[in-house]
Amino acid sequence: MYSSDSETPFPPCRRRSVVDIVAAAVLAVLAVAAGWFSVVFSALLVMVTDSCGYEDCNEGLLPVAYGIIWTGILVAAIILVVGTVWAVVSRHTVFWWPLIAILTIVGTFVLGVALIAQVNPS
Repeated sequence: MYSSDSETPFPPCRRRSVVDIVAAAVLAVLAVAAGWFSVVFSALLVMVTDSCGYEDCNEGLLPVAYGIIWTGILVAAIILVVGTVWAVVSRHTVFWWPLIAILTIVGTFVLGVALIAQVNPS
């Protein structure tokens, strides 16, 4: 139907950079590892209450901190998957999306740890 000399109805594919592919893959693996470490270490954060007396600590902050950390992981997973698929389909640079996911995980983990540090006043 189309000869090699005629113009095809699809625009030519822009070739994706090897650096972009490798960087996106490495950063995606690092994002998954950061999410896993964030879950594992967040389970240990309850130990901040070990030195608390009967009513010395504000333990109501623990569920809020866990919510921040785990919601950050969920949002980062959505950013990683949806952003990467969108970038691949629309032929944009891919490595930004895993990088944003890593920054989201690290940022929400640091925010959660800062909140947990307020649990024990001593």
